[in-house]
Amino acid sequence: CDWADHIWVVCEEAASRLIRLGVSETKITMVGNTPVLQEIEGESDSAPRVVGREHLNITFLGALDRSRDLSVAVESMKILSNSPHRFTLTIVGSGTDESRLRGAVQRMNLTGAGELKGWMGNRFAQEFLRNESDIGLVQVPSHGLSQVTLPNKLFDYMNAGLPVAASDVPPIRRIVEEEKCGLCFRADDPKSLSEALLRLRDDTL
Repeated sequence: CDWADHIWVVCEEAASRLIRLGVSETKITMVGNTPVLQEIEGESDSAPRVVGREHLNITFLGALDRSRDLSVAVESMKILSNSPHRFTLTIVGSGTDESRLRGAVQRMNLTGAGELKGWMGNRFAQEFLRNESDIGLVQVPSHGLSQVTLPNKLFDYMNAGLPVAASDVPPIRRIVEEEKCGLCFRADDPKSLSEALLRLRDDTL
């Protein structure tokens, strides 16, 4: 990175990666990838909701492209279709992978257990999280720069009072464990995700 005068990163893991690659620490600034609470209408000031009902809505909020690999989430819904409890997956967002995901929902006969809402403005998305969602999903693959990423959606879910099911990559795992806001699952593993969702349903956790 000799050609860069300065580099901004969103988490300490990303900074550590650059330092290992030889970038001077003085050229790196960390900028937190978190929403500004004062700019969020109707932010939650209540305790996280208790999860234990028979029907749970899992929500993913964000762009839809191959790098997110949301087929993992769709496949986990197929696994959970054999559970005595009802889970539904709602995807709020749009992108290049949208048509492929719609096809996967139809192919796995998950109509009624999977819905793509399309893009929503931030205010409407926040309302949906607070009023229609039970668990927030953070799905990123286990390879490449995903190992040093910290998606904004994690904090959107926390602000809405939702427990999170999140891919087990270092920056995300650190926040989930420090804040005790949910469970991590093995990235790229639909079975591990389905197990995490079942555990989150248990209000004794």
